[in-house]
Amino acid sequence: MAAKDKAEISLRESEGRLTLAMEVSEHGFWDWDMDSNNAYFSSGWYSMFGYSPDELPGTFEAWKSLLHPDDKDFVVSKLLEQLNKLEAFQMDFRMQGRSGRWVWVTGRGKPFEVDCEGVPHRAIGTFVDITSRKLAEQQMLRARIAAEEANRYKNELLANISHELKTPLSSVIGFSDVLLEGLSGSLNQIQKDHVSTIYKNGNRLLDLINKMLDLSRIESGEMDLHFQSFDPGYIIHVVLSRTSSMAAKKDIVINTMIDPDVASITADADKITAILYNLVENSLKFTHEGGTISINTRKVGDRFYISVSDTGIGIKDEDMDRIFDPFVQVDGSASRKQGGAGLGLMLVREYVKMHKGAIHVESEYGKGSIFTLELPIYPPALSWNLSHDTSVRDKL
Repeated sequence: MAAKDKAEISLRESEGRLTLAMEVSEHGFWDWDMDSNNAYFSSGWYSMFGYSPDELPGTFEAWKSLLHPDDKDFVVSKLLEQLNKLEAFQMDFRMQGRSGRWVWVTGRGKPFEVDCEGVPHRAIGTFVDITSRKLAEQQMLRARIAAEEANRYKNELLANISHELKTPLSSVIGFSDVLLEGLSGSLNQIQKDHVSTIYKNGNRLLDLINKMLDLSRIESGEMDLHFQSFDPGYIIHVVLSRTSSMAAKKDIVINTMIDPDVASITADADKITAILYNLVENSLKFTHEGGTISINTRKVGDRFYISVSDTGIGIKDEDMDRIFDPFVQVDGSASRKQGGAGLGLMLVREYVKMHKGAIHVESEYGKGSIFTLELPIYPPALSWNLSHDTSVRDKL
């Protein structure tokens, strides 16, 4: 057999293998003569769009006529630009099938038969049907947009409801305080006890509403930080004064050890106070009567640490990962003894993240826990608005 015949047989075999590979891979193959604008489309290419070869001529214009109106001009110009630059072409676009539905494809092409002047005269490439992937991406996008919209409505509803609750609740708390102070006349002991219960539970509800509002602001990105330079010792003093009655009721001793080398840190004083208050309140809730809580501060390099340790019930290993989740309490049974909606530690975590800090937890079940707040002594971002305000004592 002559060498020429062998070469022709080898070429046909190669073309046969290529055609089979294209059919198996479900790729559509095309070969475009750029001089005549005639084109060859494989059977896989035709079946991808539901046409038969006799229904659609093999020309560049026929291919262009199937392009989506929104894609046509850009796809054609990009194709010609890439091929004339002798670069490979790849793009996702839509083409109309015989049934009228739009088929998403990834089109790839490469120039061939380039003359001595660098002008290509032929291009070949493939099409891959990616409609399923594109539809899945669109569904995911719609679901994400719907979820974001639902979350926005939830935050707006929560803010509106909370506002409507705070207004009458402030009156309940205010007038209860008036009655307890005797400004409207003296009360007997039973009346004082009843009004005191109204006052205390009103404040508990107000605290819950404020936490829910903070949660809503954090989720909507509306929570801001206002940085000031302040003495961390004074923050601890404020928190101790606010929790003293709870500690006295359970006969719990709170010890403090303040690092004298740290006279000032720069942070949001209100948020740091809220963090420490929630940590101390949490320890008070879960520490038995007669127990001990310790608050320690220390400085390591440019980092400041406040730790709150207790001799309470501790945390089980399996519960450590979820204690900072919203509306979660470790003792989540209907008969649990401790109150609260499970928002305190969640807000601690969010406030700490806003300060570019960290919260560390160590615990041994049955023996107690240690929560350690780690903060930069100075905020790491120069773009934050620093206010060296000396009125922290008046605000807290």
